[in-house]
Amino acid sequence: MKSILQKTLAAALLVASAQAQVHVLSASWRERAANAPTNDILRWSTATPRGYMIFDSTLLTATPGPGTLIQYETVRTPGEILKTYTIDYAFRDFNADSVLGDSGGRRLYGRIHAPVSITGVANPLMTFWGTQSAAGYPVKLNFDNTYFQYVSTDASAGPRIVNPGTLERSLLGGSAKAIPVTATTMSGAIAELVARIENDGFVRAAVAPVIATDLPATLTLLDGQVGTLSVTLGPNVFPVPTYQWFKNNVAISAANGGTGASLTVTGGAAATGAGTYRVEVSTTAGTAVSGNTVVSSQAFTFATNLPATTPLIAANSTTLSVALSPTPVDAPTYQWFKNNTAIAPANGGTGATLLVIGGEAIT
Repeated sequence: MKSILQKTLAAALLVASAQAQVHVLSASWRERAANAPTNDILRWSTATPRGYMIFDSTLLTATPGPGTLIQYETVRTPGEILKTYTIDYAFRDFNADSVLGDSGGRRLYGRIHAPVSITGVANPLMTFWGTQSAAGYPVKLNFDNTYFQYVSTDASAGPRIVNPGTLERSLLGGSAKAIPVTATTMSGAIAELVARIENDGFVRAAVAPVIATDLPATLTLLDGQVGTLSVTLGPNVFPVPTYQWFKNNVAISAANGGTGASLTVTGGAAATGAGTYRVEVSTTAGTAVSGNTVVSSQAFTFATNLPATTPLIAANSTTLSVALSPTPVDAPTYQWFKNNTAIAPANGGTGATLLVIGGEAIT
């Protein structure tokens, strides 16, 4: 009996330990202008934004890694209800200091990235307070009346947000609480929570691509050398985007690779040879345009050329060869000529060197 109890307790501890690797807060929030009447929602007048904040165990360290925010909302307009969600895989900056109260309760204070989308926000951090578990994870948060900075013209005016025709100070109010999930990994928790909201009729909204790593400014290729152009996108783009490459502002056809995620370019006068290139990456939510990269072609020269004359007596022989500059990345091909006629491979006409013999020999 004791052995069974010990095994049961050990299994429970293992499950608890595994589940501690992922922590989920379910949140809802509202935004209003500071000088608007209480509960007068300006930004989200037709939407109800909610979300899941998902963190791994680095949340409890001095340098927490990025979490994931699944934000979903119901937008009601006359004759239509639209239920959509987005996923932000780089939800950051959950920092907190705990305070142990006289009663033994644990209070939590800190800041977190505001779970709202406002174009041009310079500092999307908001303060919060709440309670935490004995393990240190937050179990409840409040972020009522948090100033949300857009721009600030002077210290007394405070943070502002632009609304149509006015300048307003922005306030964010909301709360979050810990919820259980069966998954023990970030990816598993994301899948589990997405399944929950999709089961409630939410569909994932398209997200415009963001170029995280752009094209190089220049790319120099030797004649015939092959290179690859590509950009790296931010993690939140949805659905899989389409690509259109351009050379000298002219769209490259699909037959020449112009609609792929990467583009193969070749030094020389090929269809994708020297020129100025860019790529446009699109979803239904928008298009990201890369910077330009100038692909140039560098021709080979002979570092060592053939001698002007090579006298041979009778059946004596010598070997002819050349050296290219710069040294080719890929092995070059050769074709030797005698009296302007190509020498057959059987007689060494396609080798890197050519053996020539005095007298009446073919070479």
